[in-house]
Amino acid sequence: MIKIRFFIISVVLTLGINAVYARKVPGFIIKNSNDTVLGEVSIPFFDPFSGGIIINGIDLKSFQSVLYFREKNTERFRAFTPEDIAGFGFTYRSTDYKFKTLLVEYKSLVSSERQKLRFLNLIYQGHLALYKEITTKESYFSTGTSNKYIDYYDYYLYDDRHGLKRVIKSNEFKTLGDLFRYYGINQNFIDIVPASARFKDIMYFLETYDIWKRRSRKKTDIISLRD
Repeated sequence: MIKIRFFIISVVLTLGINAVYARKVPGFIIKNSNDTVLGEVSIPFFDPFSGGIIINGIDLKSFQSVLYFREKNTERFRAFTPEDIAGFGFTYRSTDYKFKTLLVEYKSLVSSERQKLRFLNLIYQGHLALYKEITTKESYFSTGTSNKYIDYYDYYLYDDRHGLKRVIKSNEFKTLGDLFRYYGINQNFIDIVPASARFKDIMYFLETYDIWKRRSRKKTDIISLRD
């Protein structure tokens, strides 16, 4: 219990330090009213789990539950949770990052933990949107004691009609084709997706589908012109 309390206190203190000493980059928030507000996003350089300094790159985990944002022409940064806004984005080192507020389902014995609003990171946008969630867990090796933290990645498909679904084999989706069928992907494309296709290769198949769809549309246009 003492160890858990110490860990929580350490994370809270680290987040507080990050809010003060952080990189400021141009960004925006999308209000629940769908209005866009321009300003700056605070990017933390401390990893709250390892306590280390992030020299290169970004710790995207910290954005999944809270965002520190300063509206244009204002002085103070405010903390925003997924309950407060519909999403946000920012540009860092010529790369655009976008997050959307989504209701994520979890397997938990505690009913209040089975659904949570989270900021999920958009990693692909085509016919469907693909989002990523990062979970950090303690790793136990032969010693039986925790000696490091490991990041695990969960992927989610989303569109406005069908909502959010985790990309993982389940009783509902035994194959990637089942998942595509649920989202209304063209059956002709589903027929060429191998039954053994791995769920973790979801981005490859989304990219392939969008290319396939464009080529199919061009062929249809050519036939129409000939007619």
